[in-house]
Amino acid sequence: MGSLQKQKKSIKRIKSKKEKKVKKQERLTAEQVAKWFIDNAQQEAHELTHSKMQGLLYYAKGFNYVFTGKPLYNEGIVKTENAPIVEEIYKLYDSKTFKRLEGLPTIDDEITSCILEFVNLKAGSRKDEELLTCIRGDKFWEVSKNGEKLNEEDMRYDFRGTYLCGVKPNNLDIKDDDITKVISDTTLIKNREAYAELKYL
Repeated sequence: MGSLQKQKKSIKRIKSKKEKKVKKQERLTAEQVAKWFIDNAQQEAHELTHSKMQGLLYYAKGFNYVFTGKPLYNEGIVKTENAPIVEEIYKLYDSKTFKRLEGLPTIDDEITSCILEFVNLKAGSRKDEELLTCIRGDKFWEVSKNGEKLNEEDMRYDFRGTYLCGVKPNNLDIKDDDITKVISDTTLIKNREAYAELKYL
């Protein structure tokens, strides 16, 4: 009887781990994220230039820090004089076709999809130069050095301070209600207490 109870407890633990694994956000590559924006641009029949792609990758990583406290992809972002650059994307793909991204799997993670849709809505609708102007106006961007990779911890702190805690004005004109809606549309936050904790992750 004791052995049977132990087996049941063991099964419960395994199920619990599986459930937690399903809810956990998947770590992606910059290529997968870029493909999501390409697919979206094709569906909406609008142009996606290379500079705009780089801006969207910048905001995708930044807002993933806002909502999860973690990086969306491992590749770093280099600050150049005019724009952020994910070098792996810059070097590998033609700015007009991005053909080499066509074979990558689609993103089916609920949390990631919701965050990327938010980024596309708030940043993707802007023209190239307007988007880059927003980025160059970030305090975090201003203090970063040209030719070097952006400090991930500084990026995390700055984005969360700006968009969660409202300690700085944001150049995308994003309101608190916009942030709250993304949180309520995902499984990230279950209650107000958890939302309060999210601000300090």
